[in-house]
Amino acid sequence: MKNLLSLFSLLPIFQVAFTQNNVGIGIATPDASAALEISSTDQGVLIPRLSDTSVVTTPATGLLVYWNAQSSFWYYDGTKWNKIGAGSSGGSGGSGSGWELSGNGGTTAGTNFIGTTDNTDLSIKTNNTERLRITGHTIETLNNGQSVFIGEEAGINDDETSNSNVYVGNKAGKENVSGKENIGIGFESLRDATAANTNVGIGAYTLQINSTGRRNTALGFASMNLNTTGSDNVAVGQWSLNSNGAGTKNVALGYSSGFANTGSGNVFIGYSAGVDATTENDKLYIETSSNANTLIYGDFSTDRVGINWDYNVAMTQSLNVNGDAFKSAGGNMWSTSDKRLKTDITQLESEEILQKIKKLNGITYYWNDNKTSLIRPTVKQYGFTAQNLEEVFPELVKTDDFGYLMTQYGSLDAMIIEAIKALSEKVDALEKENKKLLKQINR
Repeated sequence: MKNLLSLFSLLPIFQVAFTQNNVGIGIATPDASAALEISSTDQGVLIPRLSDTSVVTTPATGLLVYWNAQSSFWYYDGTKWNKIGAGSSGGSGGSGSGWELSGNGGTTAGTNFIGTTDNTDLSIKTNNTERLRITGHTIETLNNGQSVFIGEEAGINDDETSNSNVYVGNKAGKENVSGKENIGIGFESLRDATAANTNVGIGAYTLQINSTGRRNTALGFASMNLNTTGSDNVAVGQWSLNSNGAGTKNVALGYSSGFANTGSGNVFIGYSAGVDATTENDKLYIETSSNANTLIYGDFSTDRVGINWDYNVAMTQSLNVNGDAFKSAGGNMWSTSDKRLKTDITQLESEEILQKIKKLNGITYYWNDNKTSLIRPTVKQYGFTAQNLEEVFPELVKTDDFGYLMTQYGSLDAMIIEAIKALSEKVDALEKENKKLLKQINR
């Protein structure tokens, strides 16, 4: 105490007050709860400033210093150094119970956390407006027009007027303003959907530049990637319906199915089905390769279907088969033939038909078709030429869409039967005449 009195006797500018248990500087009556009270209206207390807490070799519990490198006050709790006002570590280490704006170090997962320890929700705000709330079992997004946006710039331009959109992924739904009830999950999914409604895009780049198209469903990387105004389409599979811009009511199932198509009302089923079809409308493609020869090709507008058909070749009949057809040994091909459904029934003249049949020339031949792209048998064939048949029965021949003659062989059945009947009558007459001659010879 004598040394302390000697020190303060050298500082006459300070008012120093001593009581039995405490000291006051700048105050006549220090507070009874303080061992030392300093009072000033224009000065502060300067705590020792250190380059690092490690320079204190044996710190006492409660020791207070100012750490220059951390620009903050630190105290020693008997075990470690702690930053006053936040939790952090550095230099010789330390931690606390607070979280800093610039982050924390030295934390332990499961021990250190941001949250509550009672049954109270955790709320996160921006611009003083609650945006996220973590309850006992859910994560709620709030004040965003009933929408959910997760990812950098996802839904960033949404006008938040009860649009009920869900955008998850970098720039997903970025340009949406007033579009409603869309779901975009994946990098830039539905990125440009400014006013589009009720679309679903799952996968990176799905429906990426769709602007106003509605009721589309795209599942798979870059499916319907270039769609802008097309609506009511379904694309499932990577690159499916990729080039569709304004086409409507298309369905594509399979990798690259309908990739280049820009038309409407088409159905593509299978890996690369119809991949090179461009401006087709109302077509059916069932195939598992990029071949133009499609297992099943159809035209909804004409109700025609082709089997193993090149979709670049027009179909001329309701059923078109490219190649041989086969059915099991049992069973028949049935067709309606009830006379109650027919009119102007006329009996064929057997002799007349026989004479016509005699004009037909049965031939053998090999196909040499390098013009229609259709598959032809390679083995020897039996039949007629359409030109020969046209001369005798012109109603059984017509010209297809390529300008080549087609024949209707099935109708020859009735002709052959009548020709056989005419021959039978001749045979019967000859046999009768033969019997008469034999009787005359035997007399």
